[in-house]
Amino acid sequence: SAQLQPQDVSSAARTFGKLSTMKKALVVAPCQAALAQLPRFHPQALSNTAWAFATLGVWDQPLLSAIAAVSIQKMAQFDAQNLANTTWAYATLVII
Repeated sequence: SAQLQPQDVSSAARTFGKLSTMKKALVVAPCQAALAQLPRFHPQALSNTAWAFATLGVWDQPLLSAIAAVSIQKMAQFDAQNLANTTWAYATLVII
């Protein structure tokens, strides 16, 4: 079977995040498959995935904890936009 690439997962999550009428389960299921791949995600893929979950108001503890851990490891690679999107995502999810 074909393996999802980090950009595929983050792009799908971001697209679903933009479509507020989509069911949250449509985002959660494919992203669960990405947990093992998160170390391969680039900063933009990490921030876009976190942004998508925040936009949908979905707090998936295992996935978001893993995104946070990988993001901390790659923090030096984040640009200003990645930092802003990731910060906004986690701040939004804490408020929800």
